[in-house]
Amino acid sequence: MSLRAAIAQSAWAAANLAAARRFSAALHDPETTQLGWLRERVTADAESAFGKEHGFHEIRSHQDFARRVPIRTWNDFKPWVRRIQAGEAGVLCRESVTHLAPTSGSSGARKLIPFCAGLQKGFSEAVGAWMTDLTRLEPGLLGGSAYWSISPCAEENDDEGVVPVGFADDAEYLGGVRSWLVRQALAAPSELRNERDVEMFWRRTLVCLLERRDLRLISIWHPSFLDLLLEHAEKHWNELCGMMAKRRADELRRIGPGCPERWWPRLRVISCWGEQAAEPGWRALRGRFPSVRVQPKGLLATEAVVTIPWRGNHVLAVTSHFFEFLDDHGEPRLAHELERGRVYEVVVTNGGGLWRYRLGDLVECTAHFGMTPALRFLGRAGNVSDLRGEKLSEAFVAEVFAAVWPDGNRPPAHLRAVSHPGGGAGYDLVVSLPVSECVRDSVEKHLCRNPHYALARQLGQLRPLRVVMDPDAGALQVDSGPLRLGDIKPRVLIPPQVSALLRDWICQHSRMDSAGRIIIVPTPIGNLGDITLRAVEVLKSADRIACEDTRHSGPLLAHLGITGKPLVSLHEHNEARRAPELVAAARAGETIALISDAGMPGVSDPGYRVIQACLETETPFEVLPGPSAVITALIGSGFPCHAFRFGGFLSVKSGKRRTALTEALQSGETGIFFESPHRVVSTLEILTEIDSAARTCVARELTKKFETYHRGTAAEVLAHFQAHPPKGEIVLLVHAAE
Repeated sequence: MSLRAAIAQSAWAAANLAAARRFSAALHDPETTQLGWLRERVTADAESAFGKEHGFHEIRSHQDFARRVPIRTWNDFKPWVRRIQAGEAGVLCRESVTHLAPTSGSSGARKLIPFCAGLQKGFSEAVGAWMTDLTRLEPGLLGGSAYWSISPCAEENDDEGVVPVGFADDAEYLGGVRSWLVRQALAAPSELRNERDVEMFWRRTLVCLLERRDLRLISIWHPSFLDLLLEHAEKHWNELCGMMAKRRADELRRIGPGCPERWWPRLRVISCWGEQAAEPGWRALRGRFPSVRVQPKGLLATEAVVTIPWRGNHVLAVTSHFFEFLDDHGEPRLAHELERGRVYEVVVTNGGGLWRYRLGDLVECTAHFGMTPALRFLGRAGNVSDLRGEKLSEAFVAEVFAAVWPDGNRPPAHLRAVSHPGGGAGYDLVVSLPVSECVRDSVEKHLCRNPHYALARQLGQLRPLRVVMDPDAGALQVDSGPLRLGDIKPRVLIPPQVSALLRDWICQHSRMDSAGRIIIVPTPIGNLGDITLRAVEVLKSADRIACEDTRHSGPLLAHLGITGKPLVSLHEHNEARRAPELVAAARAGETIALISDAGMPGVSDPGYRVIQACLETETPFEVLPGPSAVITALIGSGFPCHAFRFGGFLSVKSGKRRTALTEALQSGETGIFFESPHRVVSTLEILTEIDSAARTCVARELTKKFETYHRGTAAEVLAHFQAHPPKGEIVLLVHAAE
């Protein structure tokens, strides 16, 4: 890390500490803090066009403010923003608008949010408090480089306005000096957003990150962004290594593509969305980075920071903006008036001129810090679909359909959110009558007017739109509330939460014998005839089969007469990512059989993380009995089997092998290990050095044509294999000499 970067981080840490102190003090009296913030903002913007029209000079209290300024949606602000875009100054606030940030619109293609110093100050206050709390949890966080999300431009800027549209990177939320300080330690430059070739964008981003061994923080939005980044790294590993300095490239080649946690040994925190539709992806990242803190972001919108992570909760950002909350009756409540366990809709007044703006997010009050509420994000109000941050609204989809079928002759159709293993995340255009590819392309084109949908498509976070024929497309469309038969209404959008309800309803009202589950199925360790009748039955009836290697499992399934069955890869490099997907499919009603190349899944093979995911989500699973190389070798060795210890694969490092073998001999139990045929001789040499008289057995190619057991002392077995180098799969058993 350069001296300049170190100085910049120290300065930023000092600024963050000041913000954290203000935030911590405000938690005890949010009413005074919030009303003070509102009073200052109203006074500062009294001479703006909006302030003059709403009589800001006459406002003395929150009651006055509420009487003069109605709660508004984005459509109400559009005329004001058009004036800003045309170059008019002092429209919504007195400060100069530096740029307009695009985000998804509720009833149109997009919204353009005005950014000025006042709004950036609100973001800085929130980020400062969050980062201070995070460095308390991870003291070494600011000692290296950081990656703050950079996304390529989703579209050309065809806006005719004077004010620029768009962000360079997340650091721009902070503005001014703080933005400059943060950029001194960024792992990837802001210029990456100008890369139009998506493949090259991934490649350049990865090279920047992989070169930074000191990477400490990764801050992204949806976890699927990092997931795609890692997949790209695995796919192009050798090419990427060839694009960086030799010393670092050699280090990465030794580590290999399947160990992202080891690429960045000093990585402390991954920050991403972790609630609602993003939760499975968040859990998957926790599995891939078990030693890294994968922290769910607070509720942070382009318009405002609503909550920040603080002391293990998501606490209202009381020093950043002014908040109101609509209760069940539509009545506004202030922050200090929220009740635990109640659900509210967020209304925000920010420093950029959005006054009493209906944000559209639903939250639940879960706790209080002092008098300030902690809030849990529940989703979007109204009929909104949000798989990857695209926030498609029903009103917008209706506009899309009206543009595609302008004559009003639209066939019964709707857009349905789909997210499941193997099919990825995306949308289906469900129609009752055939439509041409031109229609599909036209719908997709109009959907891409939503900037977040366009970006998710560009990055591969959402698959292309798919056309699905359903004669009942116009009938099976449901409202977004609790699913009842009376809720079946015509809809043009079925969001993910409703799709899940619909699947549940179908399952409950069909004649399915049982809900979905995951079944662990042992497979033969050699002889295909060793598979159990029950295992065959499960494999034939399963909706899909998760295999360690689909190519290796093919001959077994063909031998059993199982063809055309959907197969899903599940190996050591993707298990953490795949486990939540398999669990989601099981919870949606599928029966999934999980097999490894040979023997019992989970025993030195993939399977453990899937079981953990089942336990965490209370998803049903079963484990079938069957072949195991461990037990077969133990019985065949003739060694004592009343007590034994299984050590898995022996380490490639001789010191660790020596330790494992010594501990096994000293235990008085039979020690069982898997070993590579290329290392058997060196391992036996170590064993002989420890105790040349130790009882030793090498079981080779168990249950196969050339199955052999070589028993004797360590020295005797070593001599045999020095003269006859072994081949095939090896199980090594040891026991102290009697």
